[in-house]
Amino acid sequence: MNRLLTKYQQHITERPLRTYAIQSGTMFTIGDLVAQQGIEKKGNNHDFTRTLRMGVYGCCIGGPVVGSWLTFLNNAVKIQHRVKGALVRLAIDQAIFPPTLNALFLTSVSLLEGRNINQIKEKFETSYLTMLSNSYRIWPFVNLFTFTMIAAPFRPLSNSVVAIAWNAYLSYLNQNALKSSLGDQFIQQQGQEQQQKVLV
Repeated sequence: MNRLLTKYQQHITERPLRTYAIQSGTMFTIGDLVAQQGIEKKGNNHDFTRTLRMGVYGCCIGGPVVGSWLTFLNNAVKIQHRVKGALVRLAIDQAIFPPTLNALFLTSVSLLEGRNINQIKEKFETSYLTMLSNSYRIWPFVNLFTFTMIAAPFRPLSNSVVAIAWNAYLSYLNQNALKSSLGDQFIQQQGQEQQQKVLV
């Protein structure tokens, strides 16, 4: 185990963005697998394109952004006292990062799904506040533990492991918002077709 942690620390030091990307892409992929098979019970109807989208988001966006943010917090807050430093990092983190990251997730995944501006707006109206509210119920406690108990080089890894459950929730919530949006469009389309029939 010590050898693995030493190797990981070496990769974080020498190739941080690549390391963040790989670990986050892996955790988002696992999270979607949990969502589809553990929560939605899809079985053989698994949506592999959806899993790929989540993995791509984690690898290309989520991982590098979260890892870079944690590195910034570690370097920006110079307080030596462990608890005081953790509380300052936590206050900065929770004031800025959750609203930004949740908005980035919804926007990025929606674009990967090929959604237009109106559909992305609908998804925000359906899911953003719920996602943000639940984020504030979980991540302050996770990050307080991380900032207090976990050494700086291993904080992105620690958060990524905890994030498997959160990623499963994000995948599930995003899918429900997508179904709601498509359902509304279907109803509108049916209404338009009925109007056309009446006019004919």
